[in-house]
Amino acid sequence: MNGSNESTAWQYESAEQEALARHIIGLEKAALDKWFNGDTSGYEALWSRRSFTYFDAVVTERIDDHATIAAFLKTIDGKLFADSYDFRHPRVQIGQDMAVLTYQLFAKTSLIDMEYNCIEVYQKEEDGEWRVIHSTWSFIRPMDKDFKPAKEVGGLRPAGNGGGERFAPDRSHSGRPAAVLLRSVRTVRAAASAKRRSATPCSRVRPPQAAPRIEEYVQACSRTHLILNLEF
Repeated sequence: MNGSNESTAWQYESAEQEALARHIIGLEKAALDKWFNGDTSGYEALWSRRSFTYFDAVVTERIDDHATIAAFLKTIDGKLFADSYDFRHPRVQIGQDMAVLTYQLFAKTSLIDMEYNCIEVYQKEEDGEWRVIHSTWSFIRPMDKDFKPAKEVGGLRPAGNGGGERFAPDRSHSGRPAAVLLRSVRTVRAAASAKRRSATPCSRVRPPQAAPRIEEYVQACSRTHLILNLEF
């Protein structure tokens, strides 16, 4: 199911550290094996219910609880599949009851092409199990990407009064936030174009310059596995 390219540029200080590193990597790969078979339960169990934070490539605020990310996982359960994935250059840096796993992840899935730098901060919890208390998934060299719309898989949006302090699963547009925003952008551009055509030469106005940039950004959002619900 998966490939692994493990670096040997460093050495663990002891056999115990090496064994722990292999255990941490095994936990992550077990969750990934399920992930690419449409099963999100691996990460739902691996990410700590006691204390958890999350950053993704496009979320504008940190996610601060397990319940929020678990609700999002349910929206993509059974929808994301890949024949294989490439798990590159894993490294585990070990502290006192803490470990940081970093690696690069590549996969062509049924929804998106994944090319991520991944950071998973593990902690040994009171029951003796190692779980992730912080997770970051970011694009590898986003300036090189040709962001194009991908299939929509749900989304996260700021909860509460719009202050962006928490994120919650987006249900406001039946799972189609990116499409709604793109339609809004195109409406703005069409209206500006019509106004320009109907104006006299001396009063013609230029179309809003923000619309193309917004559309480009929305396309970037729809490329990842989290899609923001942005509204005008």
